[in-house]
Amino acid sequence: MTLPQKQFSTFRLLFSAMTRRQLTLNEFKPYSICVDNYYVNSNTLNGFEKMFGSVDSHPTFIFNAAFPIVLQCIAQSSIPSSLLGLLHLSTEIKQHHQHNWRMPSEVKVTIEDIVSNDKGLNYKIVTQVHQLQKLTLTNTNWLLDKSRNYKKQTKSNKHGDNSHSRQQVSQYDITQKTALRYALVSKDFNPIHLNGWLAKNLGLKTSVMHGMYNAHKVMSLLSKEINKAKNSHVLIEFNRPCFLPNTAILMLEETEQVSDNAVIEYGLYSEDGKERFLKLNFRH
Repeated sequence: MTLPQKQFSTFRLLFSAMTRRQLTLNEFKPYSICVDNYYVNSNTLNGFEKMFGSVDSHPTFIFNAAFPIVLQCIAQSSIPSSLLGLLHLSTEIKQHHQHNWRMPSEVKVTIEDIVSNDKGLNYKIVTQVHQLQKLTLTNTNWLLDKSRNYKKQTKSNKHGDNSHSRQQVSQYDITQKTALRYALVSKDFNPIHLNGWLAKNLGLKTSVMHGMYNAHKVMSLLSKEINKAKNSHVLIEFNRPCFLPNTAILMLEETEQVSDNAVIEYGLYSEDGKERFLKLNFRH
């Protein structure tokens, strides 16, 4: 069942988040809301374009555009987790038709599933955007509520063995000021991104850059390649936290032909090449 709604005010959103009831994992059922005649906030549009370029060249903008509705859905849900400290594991965007973010849209957000494993609780959240009675974009995100008891096992550097096959595309620096600027654009004020002390209290060694900032930045660096395709499919996996401050190196890793699709893989690495922050697969 999908609940039709209007977009919440900030006060109503906070009230819903503070008064919501948390159910157990066994009690969870998929939860969905839909907001019609939805316009993206002009500050979000303009701020995004100042940082990354035209929203029409960034399929990943769906994450920022629909983020208020995603929060509205989560704030009313009964998921068995706190709303703070959720980690972004992956985002997948399928562009079905061209979308104009300056026109009204219908946005549907569904918390489809929860998967429990040794790392914690994994949430599958699907956003569908319609315009002019057509499905234009689908965005599937996985978020992790990390268990405080989880201890990562030390592994050898699996990304270092294929360094000879990488080709550097670009690099850029990221600071705490970058995280604040992006938070103002995205409205994602999760304390793990903005305050090192709070991040440590939530199980991290210090503040970590928004995964979607790096996703948008990589997409902006690859905009010429992405614009070649009318309809595209982008899968971005967030492999390691990008702790602040940092220097990120974008590498072309692999290109192959799968059926009628060209599949191109990029990796975003730390300056020494030992940590991969994200992997991006783009196909068209």
